[in-house]
Amino acid sequence: MNIIPTLKPDQLSVVVTPPGIGLNRLPELLASLAWRGPLRFLDGDGRFDFYPVARALRRLTPDVTAALERIQTRRVFACHEALRLLQETEGLPVPLVAADLLAAFHDEDVPLDERLRLLAACARELSRLAEHAPVLVITRAGDPRLMEVLLEAADQVWELEAPHPAVLQAALF
Repeated sequence: MNIIPTLKPDQLSVVVTPPGIGLNRLPELLASLAWRGPLRFLDGDGRFDFYPVARALRRLTPDVTAALERIQTRRVFACHEALRLLQETEGLPVPLVAADLLAAFHDEDVPLDERLRLLAACARELSRLAEHAPVLVITRAGDPRLMEVLLEAADQVWELEAPHPAVLQAALF
């Protein structure tokens, strides 16, 4: 996932990973951005583990603590909370990475129409924030209705493919 050079201010970029595939390159992405300067990170499912980010930072700098302190992290667990948090986020010249944002919108206790409305409002807030600095949303492919709302708001979309299973050759001896 080497997309850092293509992130630009004034753009909302979305990376869609296949279902069942983890965001395994996210720690390297966050480490690279934090090594360069301040970073805002939105954890859409509230379970992101920062230990791999620290390990990735160790390969970039001896001052891991300073780089980790440059990452401002927010965790959300529900769609209403995601919108409130984005509305309260000030537009600053600091990149924003939102991981698994759609996870907050899979709550079936909230009617689908309400989730779609909230996600559309979140997409507008992400676009507002992109006016000041690059915004990157990394999400797993999921409910096509939710995906459509997010992808319509995006300026750039990358859809990653699932790795092809290795073709194994039988041993001859």
